[in-house]
Amino acid sequence: VVKPYLELHPAGIIVPRISSAEDAERAVASCRYPPRGVRGYGPSRGVRFGEVSPPDYIDAVSRDVMVILQIEHVDAVKEIDAILDVPGVDSIVTGPADMSFTMGLGGRPGHPDVVAAVEAVYRAAIGRGVPTGHAAGYDAEGIKRWLAMGISWIVVDGDWITLSRHARRVAAEIREISAATRGLS
Repeated sequence: VVKPYLELHPAGIIVPRISSAEDAERAVASCRYPPRGVRGYGPSRGVRFGEVSPPDYIDAVSRDVMVILQIEHVDAVKEIDAILDVPGVDSIVTGPADMSFTMGLGGRPGHPDVVAAVEAVYRAAIGRGVPTGHAAGYDAEGIKRWLAMGISWIVVDGDWITLSRHARRVAAEIREISAATRGLS
């Protein structure tokens, strides 16, 4: 499933729904060429359509492409140490919303039990020096909290949320300009 995305030569790939060390092993193996993994060879963009030699490309992707595992299931929280022990895990990120569903708390990512589970994941990863990310909507206080805990990076909102907010703001400004220009305000 990840091969077509990897052939675009991204800086990293986030593999969602990691629930166990076995899931983590499969995810890492899918992103690495043999003997480290099972990824099949067939890049186009990554080798700049023939401008980069295969050995140089393989060296680059082995070194540069981050494998980021998304921890968004309560089973993964229980198995986080084993997941972090998997060789080739470059970073982890949580998914509090999906995690809330697996905890029987669907749609409540801010519930204290979900927050405690996310914190347990972060403590384990940070304690091992694994770069750690948090995926959540924009919440200034939440961002302060997670950064103070020591996480490395944050996913803030989604492209569609940002575009929607900007579009609403621009539309409101245009209505104001239009009304003022026509003397309607």
